[in-house]
Order: sequence, then structure tokens, then C-alpha cells
Amino acid sequence: IEGEEFVELYNRGAEALDLSGWCLDGVGFCFEGGLSLPPGAYVVLARDAAAFTARYGFEPDFVYPGQLDNGGESLTLRDALNQIVDRVVYLDEPPWPVLPDGLGPSLERIDPALGADTPRNWRASTAEAGHTAKAANSVIASGLPPWLSDVDFQLEPLPNTPLLVTARADDASQVQLTYVIGFGNAVTVEMADDGNGTYGAEIPGQVANALIRFNITATGPTGTMRYPRVDDTINYDGTKVAEPAVATALPVVEWFVHPDDYARALSHYLTNELEPAVLCYNGKLYDNIQFRVRGHTSRYWPKKNWKIHFPHGHD
Repeated sequence: IEGEEFVELYNRGAEALDLSGWCLDGVGFCFEGGLSLPPGAYVVLARDAAAFTARYGFEPDFVYPGQLDNGGESLTLRDALNQIVDRVVYLDEPPWPVLPDGLGPSLERIDPALGADTPRNWRASTAEAGHTAKAANSVIASGLPPWLSDVDFQLEPLPNTPLLVTARADDASQVQLTYVIGFGNAVTVEMADDGNGTYGAEIPGQVANALIRFNITATGPTGTMRYPRVDDTINYDGTKVAEPAVATALPVVEWFVHPDDYARALSHYLTNELEPAVLCYNGKLYDNIQFRVRGHTSRYWPKKNWKIHFPHGHD
């Protein structure tokens, strides 16, 4: 909800900060004279004072006239001499956390002493309330967690051909690949380092049209990081094994669903309750979709119409 959005500034220094004349570009706010922020203190700026107070239980320190862009925003803090003090350009899609984009938790910085302008230094709040306004961030830590990037694998591998998955892992001492075939049990294997920070592991070859899902976990001295992120709305990336081409000029979307979930969807076809499934299109996997029977009188028809909900941030 736009009115409940806020921006929090924190003085991590050992001395008070005179914020007179400082400005926060992106929401169009400048501090007037006479504001001193003690060391270790916070100042909260909100879009709507009434909505903020109703949601968080206390009034914001200031109200900004602009608004935060839900699709991404550039926030720049400038001092009275117009010099940049801090800056972040965030997005609402990977590699940034997806959950803070209207799904409950706020976006929190991990290490205040390190650069803000990287998704590696941000996580969705893990606080029970979904935020830590005017308090230490729930994800606060010294140093940044390991980082996974450049994940690569072949879309629609041939039947019975192993699928090689590789990823760049920074500051990791162990990298593991966890994969699931169809709707079976998860299998975890170690990924081997090529000596240059790129790790790889093979998923055994599977039969035609088999569903392959996986995630990667990097562990290091400063914590863990997963791909897809734990603060994403999906659990797996992946693909499907190739099969003989379908004789049609139309786009082909393939729907993978556990028989029990399909049966449950039919059992409550008069409700809007959702069940989990997976879609594949051109070999690209869309994990964690949800579906239900749709329509009004058509819900009674023998051949059902289906409504598909894609996970937030993964259209």
C-alpha cells in the first residue's frame, strides 16, 4: 500500500549529524535547518502520515511529497553542499529481493558500512512484523553474504543427456546444487570449483519431457545465499527435457501439476482456492504458479476453464 511506504535513514557514525539542507532525491524531500541526528539514531520519512501511523503504531518524523516507484527507484542522499552521501538504485525483480514489492516485508540493508547500490547488500525483512522501522534491521550483519551470479544451463536438453549447471560464486567456501525431477524428492550434490570461482555440477540425464527444477546454495564465512533468493517468490529455476515437436504453428505452453493437486483443484471447483503447479514455455520454466477453475456457470461444465496466477515478479 503506497501510503504505508517509508524510507529510513540511520546514522552509523560516532558523532551527531547536522541534516540541515540535506535532500533525498527520488521522493523530493529536503530537511530544514536545526535537525541533528544522534549517533545510532534513525529518522523515518513516509508518504502518508495517517496511513503510516495506523500501520506502524507511531508517527513518521517527516512526510515526503513524492512517491516510491514500485517497479524500481533511484534514491540519492545529498548533503548541504549537494555532495552524494549515499545512493541506491533498487528494482523489484531478481537479482533484487522480490518479496518487499507489496508482499509484506520491507527492504532492509544488511551492512550499513558497505555500499548500498548493490542487491547483495539488501534482503527482505525477516522480522515478525515485516519491518524494523526505528530499530536495527532484522538482517543486519557485518560483511556481505556470498553472491551467486551468471547461472547457466541448457534449455530443453536431449533425453538421457546430463544437464550441466554452472554458476559464479563469490566469497563461498561451499556451493551445493539441489534438484528435483518431476515432483519427486529433492537431491543435493556438491558443485565443483573450476579454480576461478565458477562452480558446476551435472544433473543426470532424464527421459523426454521430464521436468527438471533446481536451486543453488552458496555458504561462506559471512553467511549463505541461494539462487533463486530465499526472498524471491519462486523456489526453483529449471527447464524440461526435449520431446518430439508438436505439429502446430501455435505457441505451446506445457503445464506440469502433481495429480493430487489437480484432483484437489477439481474437488473445490466452486471456490477460488489455489493449487501449485509449474509452466514451461520454449524450455523456460515458470516455478510456483498457482491455478484454479475459473468462470461462473462455466464452472459446472465437464471441460473446465482454468485461471493461472504467476508468482510476483515473474510474469
